[in-house]
Amino acid sequence: MNHVTEPTTVQVLVRDSGDPVYWSAKRVTAAENDQEVGGASFEGPAGESGQYTLHAKTTAQSSDEWTTADLSSEDAACSTYMVVIGSHVSDSGLDEVSIMVSHDNSYCEQEAEN
Repeated sequence: MNHVTEPTTVQVLVRDSGDPVYWSAKRVTAAENDQEVGGASFEGPAGESGQYTLHAKTTAQSSDEWTTADLSSEDAACSTYMVVIGSHVSDSGLDEVSIMVSHDNSYCEQEAEN
């Protein structure tokens, strides 16, 4: 989700116990205004619980400036992770990156029934 009125490229890296298991970079569209944010979707590795760490950064950040989220206590198959660029409440730039986690237990319950 991009709150900034400039497009950017976002890099996403997922590690399991320190080993890379997924990497992708995508161009993220710009926000039109406060109500219409920009964005892009990544399809990462859905799988069983593990020692996952999610790393994300934009091209506005230095090469070693990654935002990181420890996902080892999360059920990766039942969660959605959102990389947020900027903020809807302040004038922030492409170098402000955060990671939000959303859980969807109904998806896991449906999968368990099948």
